[in-house]
Amino acid sequence: MPAAYIVSTSGDICFGDTATFCISGTPFADVTYSIDGVLSTVVLDPSGTACIVVIANSGSIVIELISITSSGTPSCTSILSGTAVVNVNALPQIQLASQYTIGVQNGTVTSPVLLDTQLSESTYTFQWYLDGEIIAGATGATYLVNTVSDSENPRQYTVSVNAIGTSCQSIASCLVTQPMLGVADMNISDVKFGPNPFSQNLVVKAKEAIQNISISNLRGQIVYSQKYNTSEVSINTSDLSAATYFVKVTSMGKQQTFKVVKQ
Repeated sequence: MPAAYIVSTSGDICFGDTATFCISGTPFADVTYSIDGVLSTVVLDPSGTACIVVIANSGSIVIELISITSSGTPSCTSILSGTAVVNVNALPQIQLASQYTIGVQNGTVTSPVLLDTQLSESTYTFQWYLDGEIIAGATGATYLVNTVSDSENPRQYTVSVNAIGTSCQSIASCLVTQPMLGVADMNISDVKFGPNPFSQNLVVKAKEAIQNISISNLRGQIVYSQKYNTSEVSINTSDLSAATYFVKVTSMGKQQTFKVVKQ
């Protein structure tokens, strides 16, 4: 009677990789098998071998041998019972926005950007890059962008994340931009704000009409932006969590950024 066995399988792999299952048995026989419940058939070669390649798109891949039918006349069929499992490790899920903006005033960063993968350093290893070049010592889950670039072009920050104990790796990139220095260096005269710290409303006053106010968090993400045409604004911040923020005020084509704390 014809027979077949699973003789080799891939070790643990990463999501998106391929798993290989090799079967050995009666030459030229048809082997019916299932992968994750889906039936298929493969013909063993003259040496009695066939290898099946599967793309990993779930948490594990399970192959089960169902039956084997010999070639020729008469043909014979045997019921098979071999099973093999390949575990599939998930890829690191990096949480980065596609673009961030830092605040610059008088040649100094007033609103730094914290690039945060939102992954644990106990589970993953990290390496950050700037414009394709490795950043020495930047091996944490976060990276703080707090330096002024001498170029007005966006800078590309990339992080490579590896899951500890596996070969699974993910890579993510984002762009960090800064305002044109000629605009950001022009302070607004007599701008006042308060209270600071605050719990509900934040009041901003300027000598000239305020045209726009935006609020960003420490990651550089804008959480509030509104156009105005008045010299005094009271902002209801009930939708903001308790944290540190940077408030950028635009008036008469000039900008000024200040740090506030919501309790």
